[in-house]
Amino acid sequence: MNTQITNPCAHKQAGMTLVEAMIAITISLVLMAGVIQIFIGNRATYNTLDSMSRLQENHRAAMDILVRDIRKAGYPGKTFTGLGYAITGCDRTAGCPDGDAGDTITVSYDSPTDCIGSATPAGFAINQYYILNNNLLCLGNSIGSAATILVGGVEDMQFTYGEDSNEDGTVDYYLEAGNVALNMDLVDSVRIANLVVRTAENNVGISGDGRIRRTLSSVVLLRNRQTQ
Repeated sequence: MNTQITNPCAHKQAGMTLVEAMIAITISLVLMAGVIQIFIGNRATYNTLDSMSRLQENHRAAMDILVRDIRKAGYPGKTFTGLGYAITGCDRTAGCPDGDAGDTITVSYDSPTDCIGSATPAGFAINQYYILNNNLLCLGNSIGSAATILVGGVEDMQFTYGEDSNEDGTVDYYLEAGNVALNMDLVDSVRIANLVVRTAENNVGISGDGRIRRTLSSVVLLRNRQTQ
């Protein structure tokens, strides 16, 4: 006698139903959307951090360049006497011949090279700093010299000049270039005010035009008294 053994569950096996398939697809789409959102968020965070890093580098570079050169203004030597004030400035409100934003400052001192590293006439540098198209430029006085971009993303810079009117060794007040032009020999310091540097691109989550900005100020003491 043959005994046939059957699997009672075999006839109950079946494929995925349409409803189950739709639920699985929906769950997959939700998970995929979450992954995409995380990727976008991480990318935006990376871009913002990268922009901040470059912003800090540019801001530090712009300030270091200006402070270093202003501090050297009037460095004495045989070629300096009679060549004018060590520092002269122009207020943007008064209309400066170069640049399209911020003030202009011109620094003079004994040096074999100018602000872009080119040889100077008679070893005397005259460096003019200004902003054009959101870039900090310098125009040296070497033969055939052309203005060169030093730092990008610079929107504005303002200069005021510390005048020691009674020559007691203490600055009495800070004036704009137009108000101190005739007394530059009494200037003991230069205040770099509102040096504004911005990121080059838009950043998600930043209001306005999406650019991150940083403003910094510094006071530079003149080691060499102004001479004319």
